[in-house]
Formats: sequence, C-alpha cells, structure tokens
Amino acid sequence: MRGLAITHGHEDHIGGIPFLLKEMSIPKIYGPALSVGLIDSKLKEAGLSDTTELQVVKPRQRVTIGCFEVEFIRCTHSIADSFSLIIRTPIGIV
Repeated sequence: MRGLAITHGHEDHIGGIPFLLKEMSIPKIYGPALSVGLIDSKLKEAGLSDTTELQVVKPRQRVTIGCFEVEFIRCTHSIADSFSLIIRTPIGIV
C-alpha cells in the first residue's frame, strides 16, 4: 500500500483506519482537513500516531500515490469538507 485517499469523515469511511494500520503499513493518508482531524484523534486513541503521515489536501489538489494521480474535487455531502476523486491510472481515468 503506497497511500490512502479519504473523501470525507463519515465513520464508515474512516472508522477502520486504525485496524488497517495494525495489519499493514500505509506511509501517507490524504484527505480534507475535517477528516484528517478525525483520523488523527482515532490514531492517538489507538496509540498509532507515529505509524503514518496525515496530509490535508485542498480542492483541485493532485497527489501521486504509486502509479496513480489522485485529484480531489469538492462536492456536496451530508458532512462538511467532502471530496470526490478523479483517479488517473496508466490505462485511463476513473
């Protein structure tokens, strides 16, 4: 795993991250500020703060995760500070 892109902070999207980090290494987690703050609290509670780097992304920002380029697009959702993703792969765009 090269990285993890988070779209929003609902529990069903971020709740499993501490459990995932206990099983595998994820060098960096990218997401909106609200989500990153919620994830940071979960990792501190689980004693996992030093296991990954959290990076806040801005709308239209692009990050490279392995062979993928991920672009974060602002969207409306039932929780604030949410994104959709454009994922550019070697064989096309998702």
